[in-house]
Amino acid sequence: LGGNNAALILDDWTFDEAALAGLARSVFGFAGQRCTALRRLIVQRGILERFSEAFAAATGALRVGDPLDPAAAVGPLVSREHCERVQARLDRALADGAVVLAQARVPETTGSDPYAGRWLAPTLLGKVRPHDPIAQQESFGPLALILPADDLDEAIALANDVPQGLLAAVYSDDDAVRARVAERVHAGMLKLAAGPLAVSAEAPFCGWKASAIGPPEHGLSDRDFYSRVQTLYT
Repeated sequence: LGGNNAALILDDWTFDEAALAGLARSVFGFAGQRCTALRRLIVQRGILERFSEAFAAATGALRVGDPLDPAAAVGPLVSREHCERVQARLDRALADGAVVLAQARVPETTGSDPYAGRWLAPTLLGKVRPHDPIAQQESFGPLALILPADDLDEAIALANDVPQGLLAAVYSDDDAVRARVAERVHAGMLKLAAGPLAVSAEAPFCGWKASAIGPPEHGLSDRDFYSRVQTLYT
């Protein structure tokens, strides 16, 4: 299970500093340790350079710190062991040819730091190939990557070209584009507007492909999710 969620960022999307700061939180919040985190940013080439530069700045501006600090946007990883696993995936990606486009600063550790060994800088990667392990596997950490797409069709194809299918997001100002993505993207949940993802307890929480087993959770689906079917013959 899990997510390897794509954000389709298209030429017609009008973005500003506030929108990119919100997207950065959607990517790196909880240090990427949530199944609904966006991590594959599929960017149409018409805005690729401008978006990459602006989102790199938004990534670098993230404040990493104690999760009890209200000013911190990103905290530590859940354990030293998990941090080492995510770091190994980052090291593999760099060995495969990826480059670091931006990193946020992590706190300096001291002997009294309760999170020592669990800090990993939010990292934005470029020059990743679609079939590289970092693009195909869920990292469950503060790692994101940019994949360029020539047009909407290629962006949709890249979004679908992974085993997982939990969530996708589309960033476009065109209603027709959003409708086309909704028809063709293989994801159980689709985010059609900028801003944070507010998961409703009344709507099905569902994944496709390798992101789900059995019925969805939440709402009326909970009756089925928490039940076992039994047929009685009398």
